[in-house]
Amino acid sequence: MNKFQDEKVTAKGEQRAWVDLLELKTLWLNTGTLCNLSCENCYIESGPKNDRLVYLDVADIMPFLQEIDTYYPTVELIGLTGGEPFLNPNIMDILDACLGTSKDVLVLTNAYRVLDRHKNNLLQLKSKYGQKLHLRISLDHFTKAGHEEQRGTNTFERTLQSLKWLWLEGFNISLAGRSLLNDKDPIIGYQQLLNDRGIEIKLIQNENIVIFPEMIPDEDVPEITTACWDIL
Repeated sequence: MNKFQDEKVTAKGEQRAWVDLLELKTLWLNTGTLCNLSCENCYIESGPKNDRLVYLDVADIMPFLQEIDTYYPTVELIGLTGGEPFLNPNIMDILDACLGTSKDVLVLTNAYRVLDRHKNNLLQLKSKYGQKLHLRISLDHFTKAGHEEQRGTNTFERTLQSLKWLWLEGFNISLAGRSLLNDKDPIIGYQQLLNDRGIEIKLIQNENIVIFPEMIPDEDVPEITTACWDIL
């Protein structure tokens, strides 16, 4: 048996480790798989031609908003991902409905050009809901070359322009970044980038920046078993 083929048993026949769900804290909604970029590392292979998941509209999400209100009071956050959420023509109505639940709302966006058409509406939402609207900007590296290796040519500067506009307007923003194998301290790199661009945000890991490690497709990684809990 090859690795990662069976849900409950590893290739060696050992019981695969699992973590029980204690409580539901985040409701995630995928707004659709279409995206304005075709990134090399996209988990769902989103792009301008990938419409495997159709766009959500408000009618689609209302049953889930009602369900968490009735049955899952532990939910603290509603997350919107894609694809690129701001390509969805219904995104502003969706955001208004989600924010209307009194939950915080997090949108994952590449912020590359897609925010331009929504600036006025975003400002209205911020005026109405304040800091309950969170925007997490994907910046694949603190260098132009590292970012554009994944996101494509000429995406770095336009993304930073959107990031600075959001900061200047007082939005609640954070970053999703990536650490390459030869990076000593990516937080320092991202902080220096923001400082150089006049964006006065003090970055704190897992508060307003999330750093993901570089993935090596052909690396032989271990399967985690229940015995591993004893090691931890």
